Amino acid sequence: MKQLREFNDNDYNHPEFFADAHRFSRMRRSCDAGVGGFILVTLGCWFHCRYNYAKLRIQERTAREGIQSVCQQTT
Repeated sequence: MKQLREFNDNDYNHPEFFADAHRFSRMRRSCDAGVGGFILVTLGCWFHCRYNYAKLRIQERTAREGIQSVCQQTT
């Protein structure tokens, strides 16, 4: 693998700077990090919503059973 040479402020107009910057850029790594972050946030939100939905269903079932037992006792 070709070693990157150090560039100083005067080298930004040098054609070799752009070739090395393009060839050894971290575009793919940053893109992978962006996609990974998106997946983590999406899954985190999804699991949070699913947990709250399941908790709400359990609370509704408990309330429904409580109301049914009260209604059965009064009749």
